[in-house]
Amino acid sequence: MPFFDIYFNIGSPPCRAVLITAKLLGLGECLRFHYVDLLANESLKPEFKKANPIHTIPLLYDGKFKIWESRAIMAYLCDKYGGGNNPLYPRDPQKRAQVDMALYFDIERLAPNIHGYALKLIRHMELAPDALEKVEISLEQFEGIIGNKTFVAGERVTIADISIRIVMHELELVQYDFSKYPNINAWMNRTATGIPFYKQTQKKFLEYAKKVAAERGIDIKL
Repeated sequence: MPFFDIYFNIGSPPCRAVLITAKLLGLGECLRFHYVDLLANESLKPEFKKANPIHTIPLLYDGKFKIWESRAIMAYLCDKYGGGNNPLYPRDPQKRAQVDMALYFDIERLAPNIHGYALKLIRHMELAPDALEKVEISLEQFEGIIGNKTFVAGERVTIADISIRIVMHELELVQYDFSKYPNINAWMNRTATGIPFYKQTQKKFLEYAKKVAAERGIDIKL
């Protein structure tokens, strides 16, 4: 079995998405975790920035090969260790394009807009005037992306569902009302149970977030 060194923090949504993907590929026991304290700015230390110029986590080492950006890591693990045509990231060009489109939408629009809204509510910080508007525009677009499909790219869970579901959990934490988005609402329910390891990973995140907030006197709403 291969072993991977991963620079990680359970509080990071991209880290959790990679963790779930690794577990689904049977690689969960192959991860050697290196905790990165984001609140202490450990990702800004010179040695970390040398390893990853954009100083983000997760950062994964597969031997001497290093890779950052969670979506790239997820795709890489599927391609190299998925055992052929893994449905998490199918090799059929058209099916893969559906997954890629959703991932690019996530990183470019959905995730930044949700982070800019939900995380500030959780931390009791002032919102930008257009923060909610940006979220709702993104959700309207995502509603159309899902359409009448079971999952983001068809009838099977893919890495796009994993990545986006982790992001959407932030809106659940601030009790966002999804009722005007019936496709999203149904997808949220399906993925909560249809993505193995999702619930237990999110439970660990909440336990960690509450513990860190209590230890450091951070006022959060969870």
